[in-house]
Amino acid sequence: MIHVDQKNEPPVFEARVGRPGTRFLEQNCNPTSRQWENHSYWRRVLPQLHAAYDGICAYSSEFIPYVTGSDTVEHFLPKAEHPAQAYIWTNYRLVCLRMNGRKGTRRILDPIRIENAWFVLHFPSLQVLLGPNIPVDLLSVANETISVLDLN
Repeated sequence: MIHVDQKNEPPVFEARVGRPGTRFLEQNCNPTSRQWENHSYWRRVLPQLHAAYDGICAYSSEFIPYVTGSDTVEHFLPKAEHPAQAYIWTNYRLVCLRMNGRKGTRRILDPIRIENAWFVLHFPSLQVLLGPNIPVDLLSVANETISVLDLN
């Protein structure tokens, strides 16, 4: 896992996602799974999210070919638990479908908040390990991040 710089909200975001999402949440404080599916406005900016992050998955650091359709908008704070964050650009991460499914609603480190060298790639095993600079108070969640995302 590597540090990812937060990208600016695209100009089309508010019209395509922000306003319709806010209207939906005003009428549905705690949406059901079906209601979320019918109001998944975040998908409207998937091309902009893909372009902003150069097609790189925030969790696996791999390029996601746009033509495969396997890129997703990951709500870092899960929308089911944090509905007010569902239509907020800064809560979105570009993530491949496989990693999005692995994370689910579990708590992991945010690639926007981590620092370089918190994780290292061990050669020749290609195992993702904890780096020497990771804060002690984050060791547990860092190990959980490796496990949840099945990085090894």
